[in-house]
Amino acid sequence: MSAAAVALRLEELYRAIAEGPMAGPPICNPRLSVAALGIREVEAQAVGIVVTPWFVDFVAAPLAADAAPAPAGSARRLTLPAGALDLIVGELPGFGRLDAASLFSPVMEFADMDAALGAAEGALEALFAPPSPRRCSPTRISPPRLSCPAAGRRPAPLRESGRSFAARPFPPAPARDCWTCGEHLRSWRRWSPPRRRPVRA
Repeated sequence: MSAAAVALRLEELYRAIAEGPMAGPPICNPRLSVAALGIREVEAQAVGIVVTPWFVDFVAAPLAADAAPAPAGSARRLTLPAGALDLIVGELPGFGRLDAASLFSPVMEFADMDAALGAAEGALEALFAPPSPRRCSPTRISPPRLSCPAAGRRPAPLRESGRSFAARPFPPAPARDCWTCGEHLRSWRRWSPPRRRPVRA
């Protein structure tokens, strides 16, 4: 399956979920629809961003039928031009393995689909841009600084359940995914450098 075919299939499946199990729950933003953006081949995977009324995720799907299996819920690292990104291994019924990293969930902050697409395009630009030597290192992962021109602000922070987290380096915590009902829950821990204790004479 090509990357273009993966994009079409994901849009078809998530549109069916949006019109079925996820039609009406308060977690959904009725002003948004389903779209797959920037799906391209990277390291024998189709990667890009999926926008739905209940999440905006960076996703990765193996293109080879004999791809190495991985336990659902485990974390794996994907190398992108901007650096390494941690993904959570998942499964989408009717599609197969689909690993994801949550960018926005829920998505009530977007006034319309154009705002959500603008944020997704900003994330893609950040993820596939060359790293800055002053801010990136092989041992530290920096989440993308998302830009949402339609919302009139930049950069937009990562969000979870209405709480705002600063766009600074921090490791992801385990996530729970239920692709059947479309619910995608992820918890993040704020990260800060360890404090140095004062040296007493």
